[in-house]
Amino acid sequence: MTAKRRVEIPESVELVRPLGPHERFFWTYDKVKLFNFSVVVSFTGTMETAQWKSALAQIQKKHPLLNVSINGDDPHAPTFMRAPGLPIPFTVEPRTSSTQWQRVVEREISEPFAASTAPLLRADLLQDEKGCDLVLTAHHSISDGISMAALFGDLLAALAGDTLPSLPVPPCAEDRMAQLKASGHFPAAPVAPQHEPETIPAADAAPARPARSFAVGKHTGHPTIDALRFSPEQTTQFLRCSRQRQTTVGSVILAAMASALRSLSTALEEADIYLFIPVDARAYLQNQADLILAISSAGAVSHYPDPDLWASARALRTQLAPFQCFAEIDASYARVQAVMAMNLEPSVLVEAIAQRVGCDVLLSNLKNVEFPRVPAGLTIDAVWGPSVLMGIQGEQMIGASTFNGALHLLYTTHSPLPGLLETVRHLITSACEDS
Repeated sequence: MTAKRRVEIPESVELVRPLGPHERFFWTYDKVKLFNFSVVVSFTGTMETAQWKSALAQIQKKHPLLNVSINGDDPHAPTFMRAPGLPIPFTVEPRTSSTQWQRVVEREISEPFAASTAPLLRADLLQDEKGCDLVLTAHHSISDGISMAALFGDLLAALAGDTLPSLPVPPCAEDRMAQLKASGHFPAAPVAPQHEPETIPAADAAPARPARSFAVGKHTGHPTIDALRFSPEQTTQFLRCSRQRQTTVGSVILAAMASALRSLSTALEEADIYLFIPVDARAYLQNQADLILAISSAGAVSHYPDPDLWASARALRTQLAPFQCFAEIDASYARVQAVMAMNLEPSVLVEAIAQRVGCDVLLSNLKNVEFPRVPAGLTIDAVWGPSVLMGIQGEQMIGASTFNGALHLLYTTHSPLPGLLETVRHLITSACEDS
């Protein structure tokens, strides 16, 4: 057994806590394949630069993990550290087009963080005389997409003049799970919308690992970003038809993505399509106020040939449903903990993950995003994200969010398929019209 290296901590640096298994996984993975992610909010109206800086300082004061770096002197036991803080890096530049933020996201998710230097979040503001776009980008060890959406809510509240209370250091998701289990309190699943079926059929057996081989991509340059917004009318019809057909928006998006890939990629024309979906664990862990990495993983397979869109979506929903319960989230955390206990070299870990959960499509759904407080002078136009890539060859990532009654899709990839988002929208709207 290799002895752990003793880490000498300068007196000016405070030990916050060790990284949890998931946090350590993302930190290790990031050494080989960048795992930054970004979320974007677009506004009509502008604020003074000093007001943005003040609001960023307030969210940094509220959330302890916005003040940390990672000490990796012992690569098998990294720790969050806090020193006399540096402000969140904040770049302001003129906005020259309505899609300029996409180029910023392409750049930001390709630019590594120096994990040994705090903070592990940065902000970019693009503005002109009519409005602005704010891009927040984080190291994935401290946060995830749902947390970032909540962080935007805090930022807007600070801009509106609210005083944000400081929070204690949040435990990692695994420790939070252990606390709940030790207390004997097992939270029930979140209350489902009334349109959800009361019973879900048993999942069809899916392959334990992909029948196709997935590999880590050898990418150079920035990824490609594209975005599409459904109209409120299209979104309303989409929601109504999903309810009537007893499926979910996320499952329909996945089914449409699988069908679109088969129509646009000759290599996948007659292929099973492998899908990977982060599961938001906050409602189960009851830590919604924290900025924290609190996701588990789920996977499904869209089998060739395509049935109709609604049948495909119901089949995917059936595969994904078992992953969305307290016991399976606990099991997912245990699997990650077991993998990290093996102390694999980063490159070996990344290759192993590519084989185990490699996918054609990654869907991260922020669901319905709401902001209780918006400062005078700003109107929110759109919420985009998250944008993130696992680094798998050929992967197609969709970040979904619904804001103000409109579904937003953000497409990130190193292997762009022109027309993918429009094909997805056409498949969904056509299926809704046929209903």
